[in-house]
Amino acid sequence: MKMRMVPVNQIFRKFPKMVRDLSSHRGKKVLVDIHGRETELDKKIVDALGEPLSHIIRNAVDHGIENPQERSASARRKKA
Repeated sequence: MKMRMVPVNQIFRKFPKMVRDLSSHRGKKVLVDIHGRETELDKKIVDALGEPLSHIIRNAVDHGIENPQERSASARRKKA
């Protein structure tokens, strides 16, 4: 069983660059903070998680984070 275990960092290591590229292309400020890189899972599970996690991160940058101008406008509306 131990032989099939691999660190999840295998899939996590591509996320900072992906987020950096997406956020600069979309004009958004995004900070990536990854914890648990040393956690080990079965290789099949790690392989299966790669694409769904990438999809979630892309959607979060595209639809879940506003650009700085929208964020400022929203903060001004809340104060009024």
